[in-house]
Amino acid sequence: MPLFGPNKRKQARAKKIARQARARVLKYCEDYTAKDASEVMGLGPHDVHNLRAGNGLSLLMLVRLVKNGRFDPNSIIRGKSVRKLRKGTVTRGVRCELITKRINKIARDGVPQEIAKATGLAAITIYNFRTKSPRSVSLHTVISFVEAGYSIKHLLFGKR
Repeated sequence: MPLFGPNKRKQARAKKIARQARARVLKYCEDYTAKDASEVMGLGPHDVHNLRAGNGLSLLMLVRLVKNGRFDPNSIIRGKSVRKLRKGTVTRGVRCELITKRINKIARDGVPQEIAKATGLAAITIYNFRTKSPRSVSLHTVISFVEAGYSIKHLLFGKR
């Protein structure tokens, strides 16, 4: 089986989803000042400034939105607008390191070429997840796995 390079069509789709997620977050906090928006959303002090300046949403920002702001990750990534999590939802497993470990485990348990084909990531990226784990994966990688059919609850929360 040949090694697959990145699928440009799937990568463009993941980038589009990341841009739409950024737009949803900005729309939710458009009536707030930057300081108030960061408190309401659970983001860091300069995250709202960076989003308004044109920077993209990062995995760390998504983690902060889910863990501190208690927003539903499905609504951020796929929804029409940003919604809050249900009361009693445990967000203990939402950490960048744990998300990276879950993606590494998926890469180790599956066939790299099949995962690369499904996610649109390059096969060498999947091999790297198996052998030398990055410190933290990107939001783009998480979106690629979600678009490939992996559960966002499993990737972010650790639930099956």
